Amino acid sequence: MVVLAGLAVRTAVFRASLARADAFYSLATVGRVIVIDPGHGGVDPGAHYKEEILEKELVLQIAGKLKQLLESAGATVILTRTGDYDLAPPEIKSLAARKRYDLRARVALANRS
Repeated sequence: MVVLAGLAVRTAVFRASLARADAFYSLATVGRVIVIDPGHGGVDPGAHYKEEILEKELVLQIAGKLKQLLESAGATVILTRTGDYDLAPPEIKSLAARKRYDLRARVALANRS
């Protein structure tokens, strides 16, 4: 019985810690503008696995999920691309420069052959 009571207390403390962490991260992102650059795209597939799984497609999906998570925490998120096309580095810098942002991050995957 004592073990179960101890487990219940630890579970309650853990849940309270998670709630505080969620509140902290929400406060840290509310009102922030974040530019996410999914790497590759267009004719540049990036890394690939058996010609079937392309980095450019995976990073676009990852960037989309990251956008959803950050927006749900109160951030404004701008993706440098939303489809299968490539932006040259100067175009990306120009897009980012036109928007005032707090953070710019590129999503890329490493390929170990």
